Amino acid sequence: MKNLKYIIFYFQFVVLLLIIFISCITTSNTDYTNVNKIQPVFSTNYSSNGMIVFEWYQHIIQSGETLSMISEKYGISYGTIIAVNNLNNARRLRGGQIIRIPSIDGIIYQIKEGDSLLKISSYYNVPLDVILDVNELTTGDIESGEIIFIPSARQNDIDLRVVLHDLFSFPLQNREIINKYGITKDVNTGTILFHEGVDFKAKEGETVMAAMDGIASIIGENNFYGKYILMNHSNGYKTLYAHMNSFSVNDGEHVKKGQNIGETGNTGNSIETHLHFGIYDRNNRAINPLEVLK
Repeated sequence: MKNLKYIIFYFQFVVLLLIIFISCITTSNTDYTNVNKIQPVFSTNYSSNGMIVFEWYQHIIQSGETLSMISEKYGISYGTIIAVNNLNNARRLRGGQIIRIPSIDGIIYQIKEGDSLLKISSYYNVPLDVILDVNELTTGDIESGEIIFIPSARQNDIDLRVVLHDLFSFPLQNREIINKYGITKDVNTGTILFHEGVDFKAKEGETVMAAMDGIASIIGENNFYGKYILMNHSNGYKTLYAHMNSFSVNDGEHVKKGQNIGETGNTGNSIETHLHFGIYDRNNRAINPLEVLK
């Protein structure tokens, strides 16, 4: 009986060693050559529809890899990648070059003399408490030269025409924007939301134009977008035109850039007449329309 106990003990010990050995082999085969996660600089979570954690990643560019590939891999806009890495020519990425990738869109900002977080918040239209949370700041006290990350912000002096062959045109003659792309706060509930497009100011009945040649793949209506058109384009991108009053095209119709596709309205979840315009990439991820509009 005593020998049987020893046999069982040694058998269990051998099995445990075998499990550890297999685990080590599996771990050693993991590919870390392309994406190396940097220790998170700061993180935060928002309560509206899940947690958004901010982190930095290190990416080693592979031979033949393009900015478009990197953008789609991480779900981060071209403008963010260019801005945080200060890229001068996005078409000439070198194999082996190391760049930083944030987990959400935004820009790096160096505090200047006379700056305040309140001014920065107002200028970039990003809620102050979001900037505080993302940078793990408890107060608005900042010093000249300090570096912060501004989520959802766009660097105005970056021209993304150097990275896109096809350009989208504005869907309205009026280009005044009343609601930008990115993180925003509901004025009634205080909930942090992400606006997947831009809202153009409009009067009822203004002509809505196709932003690029494509096919009117879906023409519909729902409680949120009201009357809307979703267009598919040859480059794999999609455009969305929402809160419309009427349509001038039919399902499946081929449409030319600048063609009249309908009129502006105030349908769906809308408190005033405007046009919601969104652009989605090949993986159906929203991108900032202002980065690719002519």
